Order: sequence, then structure tokens, then C-alpha cells
Amino acid sequence: MKIKDILKENNVKLIELSSILNISRPTLNSYIDEFEKEGKISNKEYDSFFKKILKKLMLAGKSYLEI
Repeated sequence: MKIKDILKENNVKLIELSSILNISRPTLNSYIDEFEKEGKISNKEYDSFFKKILKKLMLAGKSYLEI
């Protein structure tokens, strides 16, 4: 499942997530695209975040904001 689909299902907007992560929305988009293509991103901090959020959202069905 794609990250944007998971966020949409959990009613989390990209602009909200980018604000929480303190990065621009275009940067977030590029990280998401890179992660979905390669299964990882070059920024280790955000790579870890994407792996954790993807796993938690898929397994627990929780909203990002609850994690």
C-alpha cells in the first residue's frame, strides 16, 4: 500500500505531516516517492520514520496522530 493512501485513509493531509516533521511539502513528497520506489530514503532519520509509520499504520490501523 502506498504511503499517501495510508495517510488519506487516516485523514492526514500532506501539509499537516510536513508541518509535524518540520519539512516542506515538496520535500515530503520527494521522500515519499523515493521510499515507495526504493523501500528506503537517503535521509536516515526520515527513512526510520517512514518504516515505522508504514508498519504501525498497516498493522494497527491507527491514525498517524495517535502514534
